Amino acid sequence: MEASSRTHILLGIIAFLTLVIFALVAAALGVIVKVANKQDDAIAVRTTTTTSAGTATTTSSSSANNLVTSITVDQMMSHLNAFQEIADNNGRTRAIHTRGFELTLDYITKYLTDNTDLKVHRQDFNWSTFNLTDIPTFSSNITGVNKIYTRGVGADFY
Repeated sequence: MEASSRTHILLGIIAFLTLVIFALVAAALGVIVKVANKQDDAIAVRTTTTTSAGTATTTSSSSANNLVTSITVDQMMSHLNAFQEIADNNGRTRAIHTRGFELTLDYITKYLTDNTDLKVHRQDFNWSTFNLTDIPTFSSNITGVNKIYTRGVGADFY
């Protein structure tokens, strides 16, 4: 009889924990839905139109899905190809402190100015750069086996 009562207690605990888990999942989903709805509301666009009859205000909801679906692969490839052309014509790089970097900024600034209502302002800021003083290596000791890896094209890691 003692084993049977232990089994009943164990089953009761399992049932209770299952209900608690379901309640927590439901609460978490409720929070996620509420946050998602607030984000959609935050993205809403308000338009005010003034006519001789008066002023009308309309609000339309624009979600992230609308933005995602408005971007085409062809548009993305056009920009990526432009970035690659900038790199190809400037030492195969667009890294900071290079002409390729400056031309990339010019491209982005011109595109946003010509194709959007954004007010584009470029602001320079300071950053640090570091140069390697030697070829980096990585050493490991796994189960008593020492191994040294070197960095570089055709090496152990890049």
